[in-house]
Amino acid sequence: MKHFLTLFLLSAMTVFAEQPAVKDAELARQLLGTWVTAPTDKISDSTTATYHADGTGEEVAHVGKGADVRIVRLTTRWSVRDGKLCLESVTSSNPQIVPIGLKLQDIIVSITKNRLVLEAFEGYGSAKGTRATRVRQPGPKKGEQAVPSDGHKPSSHSSSTTSTAPADAH
Repeated sequence: MKHFLTLFLLSAMTVFAEQPAVKDAELARQLLGTWVTAPTDKISDSTTATYHADGTGEEVAHVGKGADVRIVRLTTRWSVRDGKLCLESVTSSNPQIVPIGLKLQDIIVSITKNRLVLEAFEGYGSAKGTRATRVRQPGPKKGEQAVPSDGHKPSSHSSSTTSTAPADAH
């Protein structure tokens, strides 16, 4: 009986130890595609972010309000770890606003086919804990290239990562 209990506990520990990795892989799969700030979201900055299966991405951020809005175009590396979206900026059209190498983490509060809720976790300073809602932007029709909401075609980029799982952003 003692050996059975030990075997059971070891089996249970193995199953529970594997679940976060499985959950992270599923969250990463669900993130693939383009997400835009929900029109109902009350945050001041809006973004259009695209997450690719190879762990690369693009983001167009509209930072500020009114006449002071600045558009920042980014390429990123991303991954999901422990239920958090981990991002690192690789290029930035305005490094004074979004520096190259900036690392951010967002808790994935919830995700459905068309709605994503993120909570700022790390790298945001005083904005930690702020929630943002994004909605999925439909993909382009076959043969068309996706165009971000600012009307500019995304720049092409290359990545040395070729796996189907996102590369670690950290």
